[in-house]
Amino acid sequence: MLRKMQKSHIFILLSLLFIGLSAFVVWFSLSGSSKSQELRGQAYGDSSTCADAPVNTQFRITREDLDPWLSGEQLHPKVGEYIDVNCFAKNGAALLSDSQLSATLTTSNGSPAPLTLPTSTTAQLRHYQVTQAGRYIFTCKNTPDTCHDQDSFVVESTPSPVPVLTPTPIPSPILIATPTPTPSISTCVPRPACLDATPACLVANLDYCPKASPAPSGTCSTNKADLNCDGKVDINDYATFVTLYRQGAGL
Repeated sequence: MLRKMQKSHIFILLSLLFIGLSAFVVWFSLSGSSKSQELRGQAYGDSSTCADAPVNTQFRITREDLDPWLSGEQLHPKVGEYIDVNCFAKNGAALLSDSQLSATLTTSNGSPAPLTLPTSTTAQLRHYQVTQAGRYIFTCKNTPDTCHDQDSFVVESTPSPVPVLTPTPIPSPILIATPTPTPSISTCVPRPACLDATPACLVANLDYCPKASPAPSGTCSTNKADLNCDGKVDINDYATFVTLYRQGAGL
């Protein structure tokens, strides 16, 4: 009897556990099927004329499928990046049927210009590159134009790099060597002082140097080495000494 009661209790517990698990599975599947795509932004569409209302145009940067869909004001792409676009219907539960997706670009110095989209574009646009700065406006609508929505985002221009000014090099001064003057050596025979005396002495007819300018007063008397009294002591005084010595020696 006790064993039968234990079996009945186990059966009841297993039945309750099975019912609980079944209820959880049913609830999870219903919540998953009814959960709409994550949307951010205002949805549009008149439910009286649009069977897919509300309709919503959403964007994301092309990176991973897990990235959330954003409204245009929440998207901040840069020039050169790629974006995805979806035309959602029924608040994200589906894509807009019979959809036509179009786009325009307004630059800072121009009017809205239509953009060329792939011919296969319907309710989805993938890997679209934004190549210019400006405002991109995307419009989702169905063929009978009973459902429509429009959203936009802005691509900021990339600031130009600040040029780095390179200073002009200052040329180094060029040192010009000043040549040392070569002393001039007279090739004439030193002139004996007696040639200019009164009366003049008789000497051999040699190529004597010209008569020197008068020396300053007292030059010869104070500088005995200045034999030719030209106001300076140099090799010419030595030549005068040799000449006088040879004359005195009778050579």
